[in-house]
Amino acid sequence: VIAPSSLYRFSGHLTIPNGVTLRGSYNVVPSHALVDGVQLDDGTVFIPLEGRGAASGPPFITIQSNALLSGVVIYYEEQERVQLPVAYPWTLFMTGNNAAVMDVELLGSFNGINATLAHRHYIARVQGQPLNIGVFVDSTYDIGRIEDA
Repeated sequence: VIAPSSLYRFSGHLTIPNGVTLRGSYNVVPSHALVDGVQLDDGTVFIPLEGRGAASGPPFITIQSNALLSGVVIYYEEQERVQLPVAYPWTLFMTGNNAAVMDVELLGSFNGINATLAHRHYIARVQGQPLNIGVFVDSTYDIGRIEDA
């Protein structure tokens, strides 16, 4: 599934099902500043609007077995920049065998990537400023890979 360059606002959650790739416009990991007044106006930008103040809620995107998220910016537009950060649920939750995340930028994410029970996960070229936890890996029975994150 190709998501062309645009700002996409989400009031709910996404699941990338088994064997599906959700690919944005970036071929390499993008880089933006998380400062007031900066408008993101290039590339594929996902803006989650649900979950503010609810760290234990469902993740923004669940990536299932043999699925891939690639080439996007995930931008928490409503995240505080001056006051204390506001909790949000996990941005990305990887599950099953061989889930993958590549070339993704996390802007204003509270909890970035959770790879619990994500056997043989692959995380590559992820950057940004998760405010609480960047990457969490637990209970994997086989070798996961994290590169340039």
